[in-house]
Amino acid sequence: MASIIRKSISVLLFLFIISGCSIFRTISIMNSGSAMAMARQEMTVPFDLKAHLIMIKVRVNYNPEEYNFILDTGTFSVVSGEIAGSIKAKDEIVINAKDSNGTSKNTKMILLDNLSVSGVAVSGCAAGVIDLKKLSELTGVRIDGLIGSNFLKNFRLVIDYRKKILTFSRQSSETAAGGVYRISFEKDLSHGFAPKINCILNNGLNEGGVIDTGASEYLTLPMDFKDRLLITNGYRSEGEVMFGVFSPNSRSAYLSLVSDFKSGGLDMHDVPAVFADTGSPLIGKSFLSQYIVTIDYIHNYLELRPYSDKTLFSYLFAGIALKNESRRIVLCGLWHGSPADKSGLRIGDEIISVNSKYTSDYPMIEFYDMIRDNSIKDLDMVIKRDGGEKNVRVEKELY
Repeated sequence: MASIIRKSISVLLFLFIISGCSIFRTISIMNSGSAMAMARQEMTVPFDLKAHLIMIKVRVNYNPEEYNFILDTGTFSVVSGEIAGSIKAKDEIVINAKDSNGTSKNTKMILLDNLSVSGVAVSGCAAGVIDLKKLSELTGVRIDGLIGSNFLKNFRLVIDYRKKILTFSRQSSETAAGGVYRISFEKDLSHGFAPKINCILNNGLNEGGVIDTGASEYLTLPMDFKDRLLITNGYRSEGEVMFGVFSPNSRSAYLSLVSDFKSGGLDMHDVPAVFADTGSPLIGKSFLSQYIVTIDYIHNYLELRPYSDKTLFSYLFAGIALKNESRRIVLCGLWHGSPADKSGLRIGDEIISVNSKYTSDYPMIEFYDMIRDNSIKDLDMVIKRDGGEKNVRVEKELY
């Protein structure tokens, strides 16, 4: 498994720090934003898929410059400090925000005059101001901000992962088409109005799961769920395998299978899950990309239309976590007993090349894709260790 790049923040109102404002002012600002008239009833927007990240072009405050944003349904909208400085935005409030590793930081919130995605625009949209340089360095891709659910809550959004198209509209269908799973959800304020569906795990544990396009894994579950679900078999992490926007790494993580996952009419078996120090269960890109996903924020329902009759929750597993470090790509974590572990790779190894592609010629996110690509069965790597180079083959295993 490649590194699990997570950057979402959770806004914790019970830990809020407000500059001379009441909690009602806080909620009012967070709930601000109105959809502007669209040129057509439906607007389609192309996107690039960088690993699990949906990358789109965004304009801020009518500026003609287009910025690189991630569309992330599991969090609040965010702009970089550079953008906030360039538009001379006024700080509205300060809140305590928490990243995916549980690290908290005081975060400024601003109101944007206009936030636009290819003609799909919201006026008066709130956004957090966060330093995104580390995230850009980690992925090797410039990231200027996040379009979160406080923007998206004004629309019906359709995500077609295979065609790489987003469709925005303000209308919805009254009934689900045949073969489509329709699941009602509530908006979770702690995740920036993210959709949260009711889930039943292993026929007993009933919890809310956040629909999070910014998460990479099928399921990411709090560590205590491992004991609550009686999980005993799997892979234990070593080193850094998860990353937050405020903190460089998480503590420990565990990879295993959830034998049964139910939500609405959906009933799936042996779904891969990472157990880690996260606040809420997350349903991520590996799960969602099995379907054409409709999130109707206006009427509070999720629709999942399978791409095929057989949904596969399995993949070729390597067990590697990578990160950029001083313009080098290094192995920063692995999973005990994984193919990477058995190949002899060690934490701290510098990766020179993978399958004849030199790491100096490509952003790290390209190698993330190679590691998770099911069409690539083996990884022939050249590594540098103790001043010398070594050839290592990682033979992926089906998980």
